[in-house]
Amino acid sequence: MKIAVIGGTRSGKSFLGEEICKRIKTSNKIKYIATMEPHCDEDLKRIEGHLERRKDNTFITLEAFRDLDKIINKINKLDTILLDSVTTLLNNEMFTKDGVKKYTYKKIAKNIIDLSNECKNIVVVTDYIFSDSILYDDFTNEYRKELAYLNRLIVKDFDIVIECNYNNFEIHKGNLEGRKIINEIY
Repeated sequence: MKIAVIGGTRSGKSFLGEEICKRIKTSNKIKYIATMEPHCDEDLKRIEGHLERRKDNTFITLEAFRDLDKIINKINKLDTILLDSVTTLLNNEMFTKDGVKKYTYKKIAKNIIDLSNECKNIVVVTDYIFSDSILYDDFTNEYRKELAYLNRLIVKDFDIVIECNYNNFEIHKGNLEGRKIINEIY
């Protein structure tokens, strides 16, 4: 099963992704692909919060700040994977010490689709940052476009797409299966 959980900042999407994985897992452990490369105290606190929620040993953490294709050999056909988050992965791949790389969404989408074909289940957590009417600079707009393209490529291939908004949910694809999973959690 391929599931995308999309939401804004602090909307509950990571929690929902973790809970979905616990219900669809095919083995005792879930492989959690962590993409946040800490750069400040706030990042470290967010990581600590995520680790605290996962302290029950249900998850095996694999760090992949960029280049998902380098960890594909750590995945097997029976795995359930949680990738959190696509947004952070795009940030890491797009903004480098050498400058801004354009069209990174193509590489990341391919890596995610390849990863999803190597496992039994995958839950991908991503953001939407498109719902405001603020006029942004070209730099920010480029990032927003890349994330929009990336999200579109992912959800096109996925079975279930759930929008999370402060623990309210809208199922945009795979309504029956998605509703069943949400009802088990809440």
